[in-house]
Amino acid sequence: MKFNNLSQRSADNNLISLFSDIAALLVAFLLSVLIVFRGLQVIANDWLLVGAGIFYCVCVIFLFQVFEMYSSVAIGFKAAKVTICLTMVYTTLFCIIVNFIFLRRPEMYLLSVYEGVSSVILLLLWRYFQHLYFIHRKNKSKILMVEQMKEDNSRVRRLKYSCLDVYDAWYEQVDVNDMDAVKEFMYEQFPKYDGICLMESIPIHVKDLFIKEALRLGKEFFIIPAMYELNFTKVMLAFFDDVMVFHIIPHHLSSTQMFLKRAFDLLFSSVGLIVAAIPMAAIALAIKLFDPGPVFYKQIRLTKDMKEFEIIKFRTMVVNAEQMTGPTFARKNDPRITKLGRFLRASRLDELPQLINVFLGDMSFVGPRPERPYFVEQFMKDVEYYDQRFTVKAGLTSLSHVCGRYSTAIEDRTLYDLLYIINFSLLMDLKIILLTTRTVFLKEAAEGVDNGEKRMNQQPEQETVSESEENHYGF
Repeated sequence: MKFNNLSQRSADNNLISLFSDIAALLVAFLLSVLIVFRGLQVIANDWLLVGAGIFYCVCVIFLFQVFEMYSSVAIGFKAAKVTICLTMVYTTLFCIIVNFIFLRRPEMYLLSVYEGVSSVILLLLWRYFQHLYFIHRKNKSKILMVEQMKEDNSRVRRLKYSCLDVYDAWYEQVDVNDMDAVKEFMYEQFPKYDGICLMESIPIHVKDLFIKEALRLGKEFFIIPAMYELNFTKVMLAFFDDVMVFHIIPHHLSSTQMFLKRAFDLLFSSVGLIVAAIPMAAIALAIKLFDPGPVFYKQIRLTKDMKEFEIIKFRTMVVNAEQMTGPTFARKNDPRITKLGRFLRASRLDELPQLINVFLGDMSFVGPRPERPYFVEQFMKDVEYYDQRFTVKAGLTSLSHVCGRYSTAIEDRTLYDLLYIINFSLLMDLKIILLTTRTVFLKEAAEGVDNGEKRMNQQPEQETVSESEENHYGF
């Protein structure tokens, strides 16, 4: 039996990327030493300098790992560019702080800056050529996406086109009510591909059949999870007599986890409010100058246990934006959004006042994004397990924010939120916060809903303003 090498190829690519990144960082270090010390001979007599170079490299590779630069599916070149620049900024600042506290060698400050600039240039060049290779290579792994027969195939088409840089991707629709047609399709199509991806619309009895055949052929398998399948992402193994059972724990945090999370929120929201005080004052002044009207707005949202609270944001829409339309979603090129508001949304700076909500305990730094009661009432009826999002506090950022975008389907956002709750840890919170800093620079992550898209499949978390529902804060 000949097994495909899809996972092995991905692992090999990641290994090549890792060693190439280390090589680029080494060259950047040598160039920086050459510029700062006018030669490389100093390296032989200064082991502390060598240690500083190794420390810089370790920090960069660690952050690359956090930013998922070595994930099983390569991130896009645009995200890679942002990741490289952010990583070098963070690493350079961290090395400068370490030097200030422990070493206080003036030449080390300059070395860190040169190393950061050189690393950005070399790594961007390397990742650009890698990107070209992925796009134009002829031996891409072939993957087949399968969904049940239906008129609307926009979701599977979007997924197919989103991974063309990595895979030779295709999709097919199957009549899941005709088992003869299902088997004929399976026996005819599966041998042609290296991997099979099943959409959540495929019923469980057909999934079982597909999985069994794929494993027999040695094909790798991807499954878009349904809500109930998410419960099996983290299970405990138990035994009733000699029978193996899965022990599934309810979606909530322990008292210890909630205490640590609250301490984390207090510490970082306090620091954040101090650091953001001047930028927030500048934004408030800009809003007053460019679009006369209230600077802030507050609106009722729901947090843990569906408790109501008033969220605070910078105003990004014209005053009385919903007076004629009522509660509605923000769209791409929405005329209600001001010019300054468009920038604030794209950069996520409109969210800064929510640090106050975090400090007061209404929200957490990381958690499901808060929703309006109007939309929660609808989603509770239509989205399975949606109520489980309210076992934790609403968050300033979330896993669904860094993995999706504003226009991501509410069902998918709910999956991300439940996955976060099931796998919660403070390290995961820190990772999501770091990933959020990258998301700020990715324009597509802040896009609203396309005109004409089905609204119940979209995230309504964009600012919606109604004079009758909103209490404004002015100067």
